[in-house]
Amino acid sequence: MKAIRYMYFTYLIPGSILMEQEGVFRMTQGWKVLQPLTRTISQIALLFGFAYFGSLLSKVLHLPVPGSIVGIALVFAALHLGWVRLEWIEQGADYLLSKLLLFFVPPAVGILEYKEMFTMSGSRYVLIIIVSTFAVMASTGLVAEFIGKRRGTKAEKEDAAA
Repeated sequence: MKAIRYMYFTYLIPGSILMEQEGVFRMTQGWKVLQPLTRTISQIALLFGFAYFGSLLSKVLHLPVPGSIVGIALVFAALHLGWVRLEWIEQGADYLLSKLLLFFVPPAVGILEYKEMFTMSGSRYVLIIIVSTFAVMASTGLVAEFIGKRRGTKAEKEDAAA
């Protein structure tokens, strides 16, 4: 990875070369660096478009479900029906999932404003959090085990047929 110093900034760009031509600095192979970034940004924009459309749909139809959940259902339906291919949203979704923990910081900070509520019944909330965490862990494990067994039986059937 090369470090490029230009004015007051240093850029770390893999595989790029900064060349000076007629007093102007030009970067070669810059598009190869920007292409994955623009693809990821456009995929995130598509996912946000689904979320926004889901919010509009939830408001217009007066659904008791949050608009973001409707948006996820729309993404699932579009993927299942073949209207959207997985390659069109995969990198953007992977990026958002890698930053998922940051999305929980504002609600956690907001909880700190309700100190009185936690002093009165904080032990109940802690118990609920612990029980729900274990319920999510157990259900995730059971579903993963079920899917693993199902894929294993499909592979065994394919081996037996061959």
